[in-house]
Amino acid sequence: MIGEWAAVAAGGALGALLRASLIHWVASGVIRGWSPGLRFAPCLATLAANISGCALLGLWVAGLVSLHARVPTDWADLFVTTGLCSGITTFSALCADLAWLRRDHGVPIMLAYLAATLVVGAGIFNLLFATMR
Repeated sequence: MIGEWAAVAAGGALGALLRASLIHWVASGVIRGWSPGLRFAPCLATLAANISGCALLGLWVAGLVSLHARVPTDWADLFVTTGLCSGITTFSALCADLAWLRRDHGVPIMLAYLAATLVVGAGIFNLLFATMR
């Protein structure tokens, strides 16, 4: 049981660090050329993190990526799915972004962002997952 917890904790820590790095990268202005004044940078970072997590999960479940380490398969699954992908993606930040967008930009922008998150995230996961068949 301790090994499984350690796998989840390590994956979650790595995922959270990757998400924080992504947020920093977006907020630092790397995308300034195509972002309207970076006013949507926090939302873009959350969207990118959630889509990246969905893509990684789809690749993992489809068997297109694997860990080449000498660890039990169930530990590797917990590290990637429950730990890493959960650490990268963030439902709480999505909810905060939705509230901010509604307050500052209105319901249509908020709904467009929510639709993009759900459609692209679920779409990329299902596209990658479909390669299993």
